[in-house]
Amino acid sequence: MRIVLALATSLIFSGFAAAASVEDDVQRYIQIFSGEKNLHNDAADTFSWMGLSDTRLFDIVERRLLEDADASRDNRNERNRVARYIRSLGFSGQTKYEPTIKKFLGDVGYNRFAQAALQDLPDYNKWNPIISNRSSFDPKFSDNVNRVANMLQRSDSVAWQAKALGSSKNEKYVALLREVAEKAVARHVVTHATEALAKYYGIRNR
Repeated sequence: MRIVLALATSLIFSGFAAAASVEDDVQRYIQIFSGEKNLHNDAADTFSWMGLSDTRLFDIVERRLLEDADASRDNRNERNRVARYIRSLGFSGQTKYEPTIKKFLGDVGYNRFAQAALQDLPDYNKWNPIISNRSSFDPKFSDNVNRVANMLQRSDSVAWQAKALGSSKNEKYVALLREVAEKAVARHVVTHATEALAKYYGIRNR
């Protein structure tokens, strides 16, 4: 339950406004990624829970990635922005971006982001349609709360959220993931929490 609350809190207090439809969400993000680059990091950080897969949006992200990857290597902030583009393609769940992501495997600056994105692709291919399914949204609640509710419809929701929290790479979730890995009863939940700690934080059971 603490994982549910932590994820819900991160969504509820996000600065991104509610939209009337998935198309509205897509158009809002297209506008962001077609505009000033200083807005891209915050927007990219929300893709892990927005449930978006539209190629009109992610084609723009892919183009930004290919245009800026080499020129950004010597600037840490710019390199971090490009790394977020790579992760974003993974969160799209669209296999068409797999060849582009693979271009960065073995790259000194971007390899770990490419590896994570390739691991995310098949998961988000399944998750995004569920997260963004507005037919199950309750109008009494915000879009973000409804996205959490959609996640909870799955029998493996806690395992799913363990992965989602891990993929955020936010250090504040380490304690929660450790608690799940140590105390959860369901074996598959323990496995996902343990894998999230190892994959995203480099923490392995001794």
